[in-house]
Amino acid sequence: PLDGPAIDGAALATTRGVTAKGGATDQCALNLLTAWPLVEALAQYQEGRAQIADKLKLCQKPLKSGESSVLLSYLQQPWFLLAEGNYPFPSTYITFAVGPGYYPLPAWPMRKACEGLNSSFNISIAGNITNVTYSLSTPGGFTVNVDWRNISTNRAPGKEDLETIGRLFESVEEAVSTWYNVTGKLECHEIDSSSAAPSSALIQGRVPVKQRGVEELRTKARRTLSNTCTNGEYKGSWEPLCCNENWNLVNTLSQGLGRDLYWPPSVPTRSEANLESLLGPRGHYNEGCSSTFAEKGLFGVPAKQDPWSQWPSVLYGLKDSVAQSSNIVFSNGLLDPWSSAGVFAKNGPEPGSGATVQNITVDGSVIALILDLGAHHLDLFFSDPNDPQCATEARAIEEAHIQLWLENFDQR
Repeated sequence: PLDGPAIDGAALATTRGVTAKGGATDQCALNLLTAWPLVEALAQYQEGRAQIADKLKLCQKPLKSGESSVLLSYLQQPWFLLAEGNYPFPSTYITFAVGPGYYPLPAWPMRKACEGLNSSFNISIAGNITNVTYSLSTPGGFTVNVDWRNISTNRAPGKEDLETIGRLFESVEEAVSTWYNVTGKLECHEIDSSSAAPSSALIQGRVPVKQRGVEELRTKARRTLSNTCTNGEYKGSWEPLCCNENWNLVNTLSQGLGRDLYWPPSVPTRSEANLESLLGPRGHYNEGCSSTFAEKGLFGVPAKQDPWSQWPSVLYGLKDSVAQSSNIVFSNGLLDPWSSAGVFAKNGPEPGSGATVQNITVDGSVIALILDLGAHHLDLFFSDPNDPQCATEARAIEEAHIQLWLENFDQR
């Protein structure tokens, strides 16, 4: 946290995958942003709740009154995981880690998810998306006004409005099924209160999803994500490591601030979208995760947790200390949500197509390597004929640096 990565950084990187920069289209991201307030708006009306349940293939029909926030969370949860696994080839890497098991995502899964969302649904947007103050209007005249977390409508949706919005919802259902129906066995989407965590909680939390036909498969997954990175329930490696090292993944704290595909904003007001508001004052310690892990038979983790993660900063130094190091290549795939907390040069060249090199040190012995189409450590995978240019170039640059390190060591 002390290095100040963007608190919505993970959401920004996730969004890149559903835009032209990530190989999809900007229309896809716009359609997703359009869909979320419309779900909330239609949920206010009986006919709207029936349309939601029908077009989004919910197991329970109609959608219950008051469950729109649960549904929105469910619909938004897959995008982080699809971003991690947005590889140019089919892969079980992410589905095995946090999904139903050895069921491969398709090549470029975010592009696949966008296939039905790449064209306009004739729902107009007016206002300021960046400030999260805008309106959505159907050709039939149904209007939804968005003001941060709040919405209002001009009237109940008519038949024509429901048909227009229904077509968008059908495409949204197809998109999220890229993740939810990766097994090919999904019958319908079952929504309950356990789905109410914000989509950013996927990074630090478990996937709270129940699906008919695949629920038993989820229990076979090798691991699940814990409730929070520093307050986990799984006796594995990632959660105890976060807890023991006091890592606070602040780049995952917020979303929906007007710069990504999400709505509503995860903070009540824009003035609260900062580390001080979200973490509390420096020097304040929260209850740690020792009791949680003790219940699982894992002992020795801290009893108290510093939300500002000052201990790792003292031990390892902040990003500025990297300039005192040598022989490091920091690799950042811009499609990977985790890249938002990566190491970049303060005044380096902007990423272009392919692999971009930014010098962290004057002598170039420490560099930041940026992959414009790289998902979760794509460059560390075996090469594939479908690799983008950035992956091929990145591996060559990394190999050249390692070879130079070895040569310099031999010359000592």
